[in-house]
Parts: sequence; C-alpha cells; structure tokens
Amino acid sequence: MKLVSVIMAVRNSEKYVGQAIESVLLQTYRYLEFIIIDDCSNDKTFRIIKDYKDKDKRIKIYRNRIRKGPAQSRNIAINYAKGEWISIIDSDDTFFPKKIEKQMRLVEKKKEVIFAGTSFIFTDETGQHKAYYKYKNNSELIKKNILKNKNFPPHSSYFIKKKYLEIIKGYNPRYLMAPDYDLLLRLQMFQNKKFSVCEEVLTKVRIHDKNRSLKKIKNFSQLDFAILANICFQIYLKFQVYPSQQYNDKEWEKFQSLVRLFITKLNYYKFLVNKLKYKKRKKILEYVRYFFDINFFKSYFVGHVLPVKFQKKFFSVYKKKFIKESDRIIKKNFYKRTQAS
Repeated sequence: MKLVSVIMAVRNSEKYVGQAIESVLLQTYRYLEFIIIDDCSNDKTFRIIKDYKDKDKRIKIYRNRIRKGPAQSRNIAINYAKGEWISIIDSDDTFFPKKIEKQMRLVEKKKEVIFAGTSFIFTDETGQHKAYYKYKNNSELIKKNILKNKNFPPHSSYFIKKKYLEIIKGYNPRYLMAPDYDLLLRLQMFQNKKFSVCEEVLTKVRIHDKNRSLKKIKNFSQLDFAILANICFQIYLKFQVYPSQQYNDKEWEKFQSLVRLFITKLNYYKFLVNKLKYKKRKKILEYVRYFFDINFFKSYFVGHVLPVKFQKKFFSVYKKKFIKESDRIIKKNFYKRTQAS
C-alpha cells in the first residue's frame, strides 16, 4: 500500500474541525498520515486537534509561530508530507469513509493521472444536505472547465501526486483567496498527464456564514482573486511572463491594482457578480432578470473568467504598462518541464 498524506491548514475552526478530523480517521484506507498545520488559532481549535493527536498516532501537528495564511500553511504541510499522494481537506469539510480508498483505486488504474477529485454535496451549518454536484471522469473536460473556472471538483476533494506539487512549488501565497484555483491552473499544464474524478459523491463541503470565501481581503473577493489567477495564466500563455510568480512585491501590487480597476469597470463583471449574488440569496426574480441580461445574449458568459473579448482589451493595457523585451527572457522557467514530464 502507498502512503497517503492528508493535509489540513486550520485557523479558528473549533466548531467544525473535530468533524473534519474524524472523517479522515474513519477512512477505510488506513495507510495514511494526517498533517495538521494550526495557523495561530486563538480559540479552542489547537486544544481539539491535540486531543485527537493523543488518540491516534497518525496525526502530526505543527503550529505556526506567526500567522502565515492558508496557502503557505499548506505548503508547510506538503514539505512535511512523506506520502506519494497528497489528499487535501479544509477544516470545515468532511470525507465519506471510502473517499481515499476509491481515489487511490482510480489513480492506480492509469499511471499518467496526477490529480483526482470527487463529486460532492453541499451541507449547511448543521450538516444537512442542500445540493450536490456530480462530474464526469473525463480529463479533457475537467481541464477545460478549470480554464473557465466553472464546474470542477472542490478543494477538499483534491488528491494530487506530491511530485507534481513540488515541481510547481505548491500553493502561491500571493493569492490570499482562491489559491486552490491558481494551483489547478498550473497543475493542468502538464500536457501528457491526466486529471480524473470519482463520479460518486465522496466529499461534503460546508456552507456557513464564516466561510472565508464570503469575505473580502484588500478589497478583493474570492471571485476577484480567481479572475486574477486566470488573467496571470493567460498572460503567461501570451507573453511568457507569469506576474504572480515573477514580479516583485511592488510590481505585483501595481499589477493587482491594474486588474482591479479594469474588471470593476466592466458591465460584464457587474452582471456576473450580481448573477452569483442573487443566486446565492435565492432571489429568483432578480436571478432570472440577470440571466436574461443583454450580456448573456452576446454570449460573453462562458464561465467565471474574463471572456476573450475583454481579455484582448486587458492585454493591450497590460502590454503598454508592463511588457519590456527583457521580460520575455526568463532565466528559470520551471514550466518548460511540463513539456517533458
């Protein structure tokens, strides 16, 4: 049996972390280690996870001395991990008992698979089922939907070969939200490697009022960060420059400001935000009205990213403000390995 390293980054999740931990410990696939990084919790979270560690030797706890954020905390866990495969769980989500067993069975069938997700169920604060999403096990479709930021498996279902996480250097801490989306954008660039998904529902994703995804950080929402990640990826494809990887802090702040200013002026973007907002709040009449907005009939809506029309406009602005001939020469471009791996 191959060792699986389950990793969790947690901060102030005393209400749900126990359920998340138990769902890992009850996995039918027993050969696993469970690495938990506590990111300076100031509630009962650390005490709870320590109690579980005392009962199960597979749990390993590390506590950050200073707050590092979820992306960097997960990178710390990946560095500690000894397993060939990394299974990721958020502290407010849970696994079905056979999740890891079935994912391992799936990836063992095809050696070129480096990522496996699962279908999932949304639950509320009490654990009651609200909705479910099922996916087809089709690598090309999964990768295509990732590029659209639309209809791909949730973060807590990620099951990734550690070797490839190391090649892409894990999560990018510059994405204070949606670092999981940026991770998949970079991971799917291994052209001769496959993505897969367990079509069976094996993960529970909890929706509650403390979800990090509902907040704004530095005036950026989760959707803003996802669009930012997608723009960076598209710039890399067009200009061979990856802003979030190569820019220094000052350049990165300037780039973020440019993206924020550009997307907030777009009618399409306002349409997308309102559409999601009204859908989330279940205001059906408003949702229908926005669904039939003129932007929809222009066929702009293809996913939660900027459509090609707006990308071209942004590229023009970006090129004037950022691109120099020297920027095209990249001394260390680890993405070249994706062609050979």
